[in-house]
Amino acid sequence: MTDSERGDNGIFGDRPDEEIYEAFPQRPMAYGMDPTDGMPRPAVSSALKDAYAPPLTPATLVCMADTSEFVRRDEWGVVTHRWDPKHVERMPNGKWRARAKDATPRYPLPRWKLMRCTGYVTVEPIRPQCRHYARQMTDFQDDPEAKFVARLCTARRNSEEGFLSVRDAQVFACELRVPSDHASRENIDAFDEKKIALGEERLKAPEEFDVEAELSKQRNEDQ
Repeated sequence: MTDSERGDNGIFGDRPDEEIYEAFPQRPMAYGMDPTDGMPRPAVSSALKDAYAPPLTPATLVCMADTSEFVRRDEWGVVTHRWDPKHVERMPNGKWRARAKDATPRYPLPRWKLMRCTGYVTVEPIRPQCRHYARQMTDFQDDPEAKFVARLCTARRNSEEGFLSVRDAQVFACELRVPSDHASRENIDAFDEKKIALGEERLKAPEEFDVEAELSKQRNEDQ
């Protein structure tokens, strides 16, 4: 649907699950009848909804939080204390808390300080969720009983100026991430180092390539 067809007020904009239907642009769209109003509606096979989706894990989508461990950090971002998830609970304001006594200090603290830390402290996942990562849960156009989760990067825009979808995508590292993730940033650095090394080899190749010798070799083979 074009912008003119939507109208200036944007009431007839795309639905959150539109990306599912856009995944099959070369196939004829199947339609069924909506039992509520008897009008035709697009139908997508439920078996295809996640048929080609990669597994969703914190390792393959750096946008999401990794809650396998909870920590407190110093002003440099270095982990000083760790908590097992079983000792952590999430509060109504969205923050995580744990009892100080359940911490595993990375560096031993003075005994008097340990004795004072008997209450709750604010903790965070070992990798907090990116502030630009947003989720929306809706239904499918062809199946109101099924649930669809849109996963968006609000720091980037697609060609239609909408938020970029990262659903069914693998995002291994991202420098737009807030807060920054040191582990994934190292992945990008290592990748760039390899690309730079390959580029240097390609720059050296022309100097080592003897055109006259190669032409003479080809002439000899032809004869």
